[in-house]
Amino acid sequence: MNILLSRIAVVALVVSLALPSMAADAPAAAAAVDGKDLYVKKCAMCHGQAGAPSAMGKGSPSFNDPVWQSKTTDEAITQVTLGGRNKMPKFEGKLTPEQVQALVLYVRKLAPPKAD
Repeated sequence: MNILLSRIAVVALVVSLALPSMAADAPAAAAAVDGKDLYVKKCAMCHGQAGAPSAMGKGSPSFNDPVWQSKTTDEAITQVTLGGRNKMPKFEGKLTPEQVQALVLYVRKLAPPKAD
């Protein structure tokens, strides 16, 4: 009986140690999914599904351009998202900081992988 209780205690300890690290990974995964969903709903009509501007977004940057991606910062993307620019509306007060971060992460994923 003591051996069984010892084994149960060890399993409980291992599970309790693993849960925090699993929980830490969950927001990042959720942010990527949420970012794509937000992008499709709020951005794609002008910025295109794949990051290349549509006719409505004429003049806006191509998010899948590696040069644009390398020259812009996450802070700049955040600032434009919140403050708007030209025809783009402001999203300040309409998106949570987590949603803005998720959008920035998703925009960063739109760039094609760099060729070696």
